[in-house]
Amino acid sequence: MDNLARILTLVPSSTAGAFQPCVRLHRASDAAARDYAARYTLEMTFNYVANGKQATPVSSNQTVVSTTVQEQLDIRWLRVRGTSVSFAPPPDAGSNVTAVVMLVLTDARGNRIETSDAEVSIIRVP
Repeated sequence: MDNLARILTLVPSSTAGAFQPCVRLHRASDAAARDYAARYTLEMTFNYVANGKQATPVSSNQTVVSTTVQEQLDIRWLRVRGTSVSFAPPPDAGSNVTAVVMLVLTDARGNRIETSDAEVSIIRVP
């Protein structure tokens, strides 16, 4: 089975050194978050090279409801765009970013529940 979320690409933001992650997200998770107030969060970490050296990893936790649906990919998957994530210093042009995402649910008692394994993607910096 595929993981419920996967980072597909990073879109340059209007802010220098910032990118918006585009994520493939399972439609049922999106519907649960938007229609039934399920507290799903995309936990993302980005490892990259800046100025020829390994930079400090950047993390971003974004609720599913804070993302923008871009398109329905098929009957099971959506492409959503997250909010801007700042990379300081910015990644070297043409280098790779290792992007990790996990969809987690917070239950009514505040417990964090992992919905699947972390999904790792290698993305070329535009």
